Amino acid sequence: MDISSAKGRRAFISLLVDWSLCSVDRLVFDPSIRYVVDGSVGGPYLEIDVHEMDESTGKVEPHTYYSQRCLGAADRLFGRHARYFAASTSRKSMDRPTFLIKDVWTTPGSGSAGDTHRSSFLNVVHAEFDKSSEFSSSFSRLVSSGPVYINRGDTLVADSTATAFARLPNTTQGATKGSNNAQGSSGTCVRQHRRTVTKWTGNMISAADNQSQVVVAVADAMVALNAAYAKCKILHGNISDRAILLQQTVDGIKGVLADFDYASYAGDSAGAIEVPELMLFQLIRCLENPGAVRTPLDDPESLFYLVCWLDTFGVNQEQRTDYVTKYTVRCTPRYEPRLPILRWNQGSADDIAEYKRSHMANIDIFDEDILSNMRHGSLRRLAADMSMALFTHPGCSGTKPVSNLRPAAHGVAPPLGGECDPLILRNAFENEIIVNLLEVLVKHRSAALAALK
Repeated sequence: MDISSAKGRRAFISLLVDWSLCSVDRLVFDPSIRYVVDGSVGGPYLEIDVHEMDESTGKVEPHTYYSQRCLGAADRLFGRHARYFAASTSRKSMDRPTFLIKDVWTTPGSGSAGDTHRSSFLNVVHAEFDKSSEFSSSFSRLVSSGPVYINRGDTLVADSTATAFARLPNTTQGATKGSNNAQGSSGTCVRQHRRTVTKWTGNMISAADNQSQVVVAVADAMVALNAAYAKCKILHGNISDRAILLQQTVDGIKGVLADFDYASYAGDSAGAIEVPELMLFQLIRCLENPGAVRTPLDDPESLFYLVCWLDTFGVNQEQRTDYVTKYTVRCTPRYEPRLPILRWNQGSADDIAEYKRSHMANIDIFDEDILSNMRHGSLRRLAADMSMALFTHPGCSGTKPVSNLRPAAHGVAPPLGGECDPLILRNAFENEIIVNLLEVLVKHRSAALAALK
């Protein structure tokens, strides 16, 4: 841009304004999202470009969505970056969103191809469950997914770090099916920006008003996880506070499962995934061995860690703010109490796995280190029952590997010699454990629904 001209200075100032928004809901300058101030529609809003494939022509066609709500900002310096917007195709209906837009910046070795991976699993799930009204609304519904395209002169190119630093082509050919222009001269895409649109189901679980709503959402997520495995042999692999949505229905609150970015089929290797925001909720075995074979008990274990974390710090921003205020008031500058659960989010994957193993070694340690620091409510009671189901089964009690383990009560003997890992032994009882977990969650869901009335 030529800042010696009025047009160039205007463009430069616009660039600075766009960059100033990064700390709120943006990650670097993004020309595919524009900040618009318009009092006639009740205030500023975002215009978001989504290039959706027209299967009849094989060309990528641009569509514009409008949003006044950023549900989750891309606020991490490392790992995978993701942000979420509640959106509509009309400026007049931005207060009644009909779509959820997710932006993600994928990197090599992240374990999946981002929303391309996600799309394939969502399509498999809906192909199965659209036949059944019981589960058809239990999963987010895909509308479109693909790279984010930006204009460079008369050229449409995919937004990626390789594109940003590579010499741009001199052609004016638009994007067509299969093109992504994301590879640099070395053939390696450092980071690629992708955008996924799903039907609006509801807010993320962090928008819950109270613990009872979260209990219902967690129970529904467990039922959806079990259904996806039972019918499609699909494991989610990405349980977090952004993977469960709260939907308002005529019957009340319902939980919906979203974010299949790291899904896989049962029996597949989890792949080399070390995503910082996922390690907090990741199961012990995959923290220790990223290539471990996935099992149906993986997602319930992650769901359990999510319940513990939410109930310790608060299910929504208001509760979390209250917690921080109380936490700060009673602390002196020289004394900062260290909650044991904070170790689930610090250090290497091996460190986090070791902390989780120690906390789940037996019910007394779990009660002292984790339960005692949680709120005395429905989520705390749910966490206690889930821990019993997951880690105190007679055939695989606890989490600490032991030597010379005696044969289990169910008649399954440990291997001869060496240490026996209870988290491996428990796979022999996965059906019993899952049935027990479902019974636990159904009981707590019923109590939560009664409390909401």
